Amino acid sequence: MPIHVSQNFDVSPGTPVAASATAGSGAQCQVTLPAAAGMTTYIATMLITGDAVASVVSTAVTIDGVIGGPLNYRLVETVSAGSCIAKTFIPALPASAQNQAITVTVASVGGGGTIAVEATGWQLQSQ
Repeated sequence: MPIHVSQNFDVSPGTPVAASATAGSGAQCQVTLPAAAGMTTYIATMLITGDAVASVVSTAVTIDGVIGGPLNYRLVETVSAGSCIAKTFIPALPASAQNQAITVTVASVGGGGTIAVEATGWQLQSQ
């Protein structure tokens, strides 16, 4: 008996939100999923990419404003390949309170690297 699998890629239960930014060498890069009155913001995905650099560098990545946060990661940029952090939060992580923004921050990176940050999620009416 065949098994049929249905895939629904539009799984955001609320109003979608997204943010992206880039920063050059030596600059911090930050994106914010906004707060909204009476709403709780959720982060569902985070994508961070970096160019190859002159020498290997490591920098801090922080997600602020979520329950249990801040969450901390390390981004290591290499000479030949650059870097990438791709994270899907299952389930999505809620903000620590209603009307609370969620920020993803990559500390400054030296060595000539450019950083790009993207975060997606949604907002739900608070109960």
